[in-house]
Amino acid sequence: ANKKFFVLTREFFTYWDTQEDMENGEPQKALIELSGIKEFKETADGFELVVEGQKRTLQLQVIEKTEQAIWVNHWRDQVAESLGDKFQATSTVADAEKAAAEVAAAEAE
Repeated sequence: ANKKFFVLTREFFTYWDTQEDMENGEPQKALIELSGIKEFKETADGFELVVEGQKRTLQLQVIEKTEQAIWVNHWRDQVAESLGDKFQATSTVADAEKAAAEVAAAEAE
């Protein structure tokens, strides 16, 4: 698997090869409009996206397990309402809050 730097906004899901590429203003490698996301499914180590017009499911893995609940919560904020039962996640908002606290504590050390 190739490590990439992803950004999720209210309108787009996009990635660069590295965080430095994004910070240096390099063009993104891919940009997906959130309106094109047709299905979201949390997996054991990340999540899968079904994107309109794509033949394959986009499979993404998190590096740190604590990041997963945080990502899922951000996705929940952006697409859960529009996807309805096509948004499938087991992580909860409480899981995300706990994970964010763990990440913040680790960064403070």
